[in-house]
Amino acid sequence: MIGRQFITRVRAIGKERGIAVRVDEKHGKGSMLYYGTRATTVKDRRKELGKHEVIVMTLEYPARFQPDCTGDLVVSFRDLPECLTSGANEEEAFLEARDALKVAIVARLDNREKIPSPSPQLPGEHAIPVFIEKRVVANQMAVARGKMAGEVQTARLTNI
Repeated sequence: MIGRQFITRVRAIGKERGIAVRVDEKHGKGSMLYYGTRATTVKDRRKELGKHEVIVMTLEYPARFQPDCTGDLVVSFRDLPECLTSGANEEEAFLEARDALKVAIVARLDNREKIPSPSPQLPGEHAIPVFIEKRVVANQMAVARGKMAGEVQTARLTNI
């Protein structure tokens, strides 16, 4: 979800609930979004990054969920062997896998290591999506901040 979509969604929720929503667009590198007595900054990537080109990609890596001796599910990625995590149940393991996958990819980018293409999903594997945002500066790839105005921010602002 991008900034404009986030603002539109919060306005719709505010309208449903009868809560005043106001946007102040003259706020540094973004806009201030007011939802009743709460407020958050919605950044404008164009102002923040300047004239850099932003490359956005979503990848899905196959992961294997295997129970360990304690009953937790251990998650491993054959494309990124350094990426391991676990969760108490399938839902928690999935959320932990998404976080671990993003950390592993960002670490490879920071170390200028190759990012492998996702392998085809095999039977028994789960597809784990990861969102990566990069900016190009003078033909060098640099990791842009990966903050998104997403579902969690909407929920926090509107108390969903």
